[in-house]
Amino acid sequence: MSPRESLSPPTATHVTIRLDKAAIEQALPLVSVGLEKYCRIQADLLTTDVARDRAFQTRFNGFYRVRRNTEWQSAFYALLQRQKSEPQSFEGVLSTLHVATGRVEASFASKLVASIDPDQPVIDAFVLKNLGLRLSPAGSAQLRRARVVAVHDRIGRIFQHVFVDEVQDL
Repeated sequence: MSPRESLSPPTATHVTIRLDKAAIEQALPLVSVGLEKYCRIQADLLTTDVARDRAFQTRFNGFYRVRRNTEWQSAFYALLQRQKSEPQSFEGVLSTLHVATGRVEASFASKLVASIDPDQPVIDAFVLKNLGLRLSPAGSAQLRRARVVAVHDRIGRIFQHVFVDEVQDL
């Protein structure tokens, strides 16, 4: 399948991702500021105790639009710090964050995991919309976590196909 062909998410819609050298060159200037912020966060992540470094947390909060209270942030950054030396799967992070905060945080759990392992996909509103996927808020926390894990896995498979298999052709 070429990068211009459709990928079929679990819905009836199709997604077309135009990924060629010209598209990438056109997009880079549009994302340069955000890309620089992301690269700084990623570089600092390796050398910083993120559970204690408020400057790092402020940059991360701004980039990822973290709008949670101090207690939630303490649990999140402690887990992010621990993830650096004791990595858990996405499912494990989602569950741990749920136990610590009382919330099923698909987006922030995926951002935490992807911060440590950039090959992991991020779940956010833009990704979900562009891939024709959605997260159902209905059901028990256990059911919602299972659905989130399934969506995360699906996004990972789509990205694996597009960005690993197809980008090699560029």
